[in-house]
Amino acid sequence: MSWFDFHSIKRWMNKLVAKGKGSASTQRVFLCYFDRFCNFVRETPDQLIEERKLHLRSDDEFLRRKHEELAEKFSTVLRDREKASPNTVATAVAAVRSF
Repeated sequence: MSWFDFHSIKRWMNKLVAKGKGSASTQRVFLCYFDRFCNFVRETPDQLIEERKLHLRSDDEFLRRKHEELAEKFSTVLRDREKASPNTVATAVAAVRSF
């Protein structure tokens, strides 16, 4: 299955283009890091969106912040385990947050 089979990915890429950040190279890089993030959390883009919608309605602040915490854990793995450069980590986190 291609990432572009997900409507959420198509909307994301269109949003990047509208913001002037949708060059082919940016899309490739962002998709690469987003793919790694999805593998890290073991969820599809649609699952992430549905879970986020549910969590935002929660009274539990920790649950509302779960996806932010996952992005932070992802950045920690990149930085500490994979020894990624600060620029690489920043790009990866920017890709995930832009979704």
